Amino acid sequence: RIFSRQYVERVVALIQERATFVSDFWDIAPYLFVAPEAFVEKDAAKFWKEENYSLALQVADFIIGLEGPLEEYIRGNEWPMGKVMNCLRLALVGGSNGLGIADIVTLIGKKEFAKRIEFIKNTL
Repeated sequence: RIFSRQYVERVVALIQERATFVSDFWDIAPYLFVAPEAFVEKDAAKFWKEENYSLALQVADFIIGLEGPLEEYIRGNEWPMGKVMNCLRLALVGGSNGLGIADIVTLIGKKEFAKRIEFIKNTL
């Protein structure tokens, strides 16, 4: 996949505060360029539990439909914010560290987001 200059500039703007050197960019956010092919075992064991991922998958459906602000949707349903968001982050980046969920989804797009959700559902 080829990324536009505009896309790369948006990525740099998001991660520049977390980087000391340009070479740090790939370590910080490779998931903005390639989908995870595996998941950090420790993070998967901690967050990918039925009570969490079933809610995360409902949130994924919401995001794909983009019916409103993400955090408002989760709080409105009285779901555990941290658990749901960490399941989504696991699907998006492969572990529990990364940029904000909304930033990631905005950058990679709904289609790529849906592919990553489908991948984690079929993998874990």
